[in-house]
Amino acid sequence: MSKLIHTQKKQKGASMIEYAIIVALVVIGAVTVLSTLGTDIQGVFTGISTKLTDATP
Repeated sequence: MSKLIHTQKKQKGASMIEYAIIVALVVIGAVTVLSTLGTDIQGVFTGISTKLTDATP
């Protein structure tokens, strides 16, 4: 019975580590995507700002 409880505790620990790895990968992916989109969005707003500045008399 003691071996069964010990094995079950090991499995819980392993699943916690797996969840931590998944969360870390999601965070890395989100940071990468947001960094890329941030640069693109900044370029769009810079272009709009330039066109508005050129259009004002």
